[in-house]
Amino acid sequence: MFSVSSCGKTGANSESGEGGSQSLTDTGAATTAEQEITESDSASQEGFITDEIEDGICIDGYNGTASEIVIPSSIDGKPVVSIAYLAFCGNETIKKLVIPETVKMIGTRAFWKCKSLESITFNEGIEIIDEGAFSDCYKITSVVFPSSIKEIRNNAFVKCSNLKTIEFVGAHDLKIRQNAFGETAVENIILPEGVTEVGHEAFSYMPLKTVYIPASVTSIDPAAFMYSATDLTIRGKASSVAESYAKEQDIPFVTE
Repeated sequence: MFSVSSCGKTGANSESGEGGSQSLTDTGAATTAEQEITESDSASQEGFITDEIEDGICIDGYNGTASEIVIPSSIDGKPVVSIAYLAFCGNETIKKLVIPETVKMIGTRAFWKCKSLESITFNEGIEIIDEGAFSDCYKITSVVFPSSIKEIRNNAFVKCSNLKTIEFVGAHDLKIRQNAFGETAVENIILPEGVTEVGHEAFSYMPLKTVYIPASVTSIDPAAFMYSATDLTIRGKASSVAESYAKEQDIPFVTE
């Protein structure tokens, strides 16, 4: 869990690292240098505040008022490849969001506390959703992840209290980190073949009834389903890590 009092402005990407182990509390508020967006290193196009980085364009912020946002796939002939730390944090007007295929990473708390956000479309290409990127977006009801997704980091969708449907399309090479979907309203989940890791409290404090865990999973934290296992049944392959985990945690297991 995390608690931070306000969004603050952006100007720097998150650096949570491979394990996504840095807590949102640890990241703290942006420094003065991070908050400043100067004319020399950024520009505004249709409300988007941008910064040119090594491999393309990063969306650093947004000063528009549109309710439907389509992140452009390119600006000034350069691909838009990422969305920065706190870029849209606290926005109260965006209801629908489309992420193009060029965007590989969504930074820490990029859409944290976007109170009106109801719909997110991820196109094939997204690889990393960083810490708390969509946390406290309580109007989101469903999320579909394409096969390109590789890591859903700590607290990415925590406290999206009306999120009821999580769907994975295609095969994946995916790690689901700590508390990624904690305190959502999901009852049934099918994790796709290719998922390798289910982190600490990844699916905690939820009304889970069934979860399918594929044989590709090699690591499940003992507290992965903390306070979600009262009525939970785990489904999976015989002799898998999922079956061993279910027995260790005294959770009913159904072989498929």
